[in-house]
Amino acid sequence: MINNNHETIQISSSRKTVQVRLNSGVFLEGAINTTSGAFLQKAKDENLLENSYLLVASICNGKLRELTYPIEYDSTLEPITLANSDGARIYRRSLILMLTTAINEIFPKTKVNVSYAVPDGGFYCEVTNHSPFTKSELNTLEAHMHNMVKQNIQSQSAPFPLAKPSHYLNHVMNTTKCA
Repeated sequence: MINNNHETIQISSSRKTVQVRLNSGVFLEGAINTTSGAFLQKAKDENLLENSYLLVASICNGKLRELTYPIEYDSTLEPITLANSDGARIYRRSLILMLTTAINEIFPKTKVNVSYAVPDGGFYCEVTNHSPFTKSELNTLEAHMHNMVKQNIQSQSAPFPLAKPSHYLNHVMNTTKCA
């Protein structure tokens, strides 16, 4: 029913909180700029989500967002977990980024080219400027990646420099080999 009665409208002060509506219809309230991940983790802790899979992203007001996305106003929020294809793709992409970061940190002159996914869930990678990794080097990379996870290092998106995108892309393609 539409309410056209202006007498029910009141002057109000601004709130210091935001509400998120989960796709289940449940509302949560928290401070402005609380991350979508914090809201979803609270919902998970309170058993308000349909599954207990790893949270990897969210859909906030119809747009795919990172878990670090700050909620600035009342919003709708839906979890993206490993249970769906988008969540699995985001997770795999994160693993690739972590692998290439670890390689860059341990073997700075080495480039890795991730060409394509293979049917068993792995990726075909080629290494340049370095001989094939030894078992010891692979163990070092694995330990470094575990350490990155333990430190809870967050990846952050950065604004894309639109002024000269072709110059930027040429620079990136000539200095980084990761697809």
